[in-house]
Amino acid sequence: MNKFEEKVEDFCEEIKNKEVYQDFEQARTDLEENKEAQELLEDFKEERRLLDIYREGDFSEVKKQKEKVEKLAEEVRNNEIVSTYLDTKNKFRQFIGKTAQKISEEIDFPLQLPKKGGGCGC
Repeated sequence: MNKFEEKVEDFCEEIKNKEVYQDFEQARTDLEENKEAQELLEDFKEERRLLDIYREGDFSEVKKQKEKVEKLAEEVRNNEIVSTYLDTKNKFRQFIGKTAQKISEEIDFPLQLPKKGGGCGC
């Protein structure tokens, strides 16, 4: 391994030692250990995808689907495991985005930043 690769590994270890990363990892573990929370999150994501499809296609079921998504969003907000996972994921994504932006500025080359989202829009 060359010196640059070693520095990249060290950099990654520094990221893993950040509280924002450790909080996200704990929340991800908690989610993985709870099937009910996983199912709620997957149901919410699927219904939200359907709502996007309905909106794009201008289907008549948009209002009904929106109500379904809003109901699931409320369940997501009230589920501590899912809401903590989404919150910590969003915070970590923001941290990585700011880090990528700083690298991009330093090397004067645009890097692809993580997409926004990951939350329930709550």
